[in-house]
Amino acid sequence: IPVDGLILDGASTWNTDGAAVFRCYGTCDGIILQNSEIKNGPYSGVFFAAGSGNQLLNNHVHTNGIGAGLPGGLGMYLSGITDSLIKYNDVHDNNCAGIRVFNSSASPQALRNIVEYNEVYLNGAPATGVGSCVNSDEAGIFIGDQDNTARFNVVYGNGEHGIYIFKGGGV
Repeated sequence: IPVDGLILDGASTWNTDGAAVFRCYGTCDGIILQNSEIKNGPYSGVFFAAGSGNQLLNNHVHTNGIGAGLPGGLGMYLSGITDSLIKYNDVHDNNCAGIRVFNSSASPQALRNIVEYNEVYLNGAPATGVGSCVNSDEAGIFIGDQDNTARFNVVYGNGEHGIYIFKGGGV
């Protein structure tokens, strides 16, 4: 399912914990989100709970979780996805992590995903000046679970970490 060339502005999205501008909850397979701008989400810009074969390509994801009064605010939160590609995205000025590929629950894990050729900068509470990050460690890229790859990214000026590898699980 292609989603191409949209401007998705969450400025008027209901201010609740977990709200995202582009949210795929349940199992989402084969979604191609590309050439879009995703901004001003009260919690996250992009959220995938589970699914495989998804592609997030050449998107501009910024200013999510800013001023929402909620803990969190990730640019891309890819929780339980597998065999997906996150490539050529510009991700910046999100309250917490820019790109998070990790599920803090036991199942489903994020497996065999590739995060490459992204520019990820000025994410994380100290960088944005907002605060209140939960489980994202204020990183540009937060990656965990099994067999995920982060390579060829430009990551700078993030709050606490550039790239944070959690639990090491074959990343």
